[in-house]
Amino acid sequence: MSGSLLRRCLREHMQKYPPVEVTRPWGSKGGDPVTVRLIFYTREKTAIQSNWFNSYRWKPTLAAAGLIKPLSPMRRGDAGRSPAT
Repeated sequence: MSGSLLRRCLREHMQKYPPVEVTRPWGSKGGDPVTVRLIFYTREKTAIQSNWFNSYRWKPTLAAAGLIKPLSPMRRGDAGRSPAT
C-alpha cells in the first residue's frame, strides 16, 4: 500500500468517523491526564483496548496490505490448550 493510498483511506475514515477527544491518564493508571484525538474508537466513543486493536484489527490490516508478514493463525489464548478428550 502506498503512502498516498494510506493517507486517502485514513482521510475517508476520518470523514465518516470524525476523531473524538478523550482525556485519560497517560503512561500509567496514575499518570497525568492528557487530552488526545482518537482516530479509532469504540461505538461508545471511548479508547479501544490497544492489545485487542493491534491483534485483531491493525496487524491483520497491515498484513493484508503486504506491509508486514502474515500473522500466525493461532489466536491469543489458544496457546497451551489441548483438544478436549
